Amino acid sequence: LIHDTANALKLANVNDLCNKATAVANELKEKEKELSDLKAEIAKAKAGELFDNFVEINGVKLITAPLGEADAKELRSMLDSSKDKGDNIIVILAAEQNEKGTCSFGCFCGKEAIAKGAHAGNIVREVAKVAGGAGGGKPDSAMAGGKEIAKIPDALKAAEEIVKTFVKE
Repeated sequence: LIHDTANALKLANVNDLCNKATAVANELKEKEKELSDLKAEIAKAKAGELFDNFVEINGVKLITAPLGEADAKELRSMLDSSKDKGDNIIVILAAEQNEKGTCSFGCFCGKEAIAKGAHAGNIVREVAKVAGGAGGGKPDSAMAGGKEIAKIPDALKAAEEIVKTFVKE
């Protein structure tokens, strides 16, 4: 088994096996970080496109979008990139974690939206309920999880009615 492993790692000397395994593990960790960073950059680039499509509710722009496959770090990165898009916005994003069979939702509310009654934690909790989930957080930023990926479109569609219950003129 040791000789087969050394051959698989293209080693002539089995005594180098430990060092090679450590090097491979470090290289893999570095590549995973690079991949995660690239995904976060792509997510930020996609975020710019999202702000062209919105629904206005009592003077607040509601932006909703499914991100497809994305982890929590990417979802947070996209929410963070929305913070400089204005004070009168509410952004609700959904991401799939296909490996786990779950989904995540994130919500950001600008200062004007909060002044009109928006609360990211309460909004994202209600949106996640549509997908069999729960969550919450602060008035300006919150995350939630869902159990049913297939319900993401329904949850994002319901977001408009949910936001209407919070945001007043």
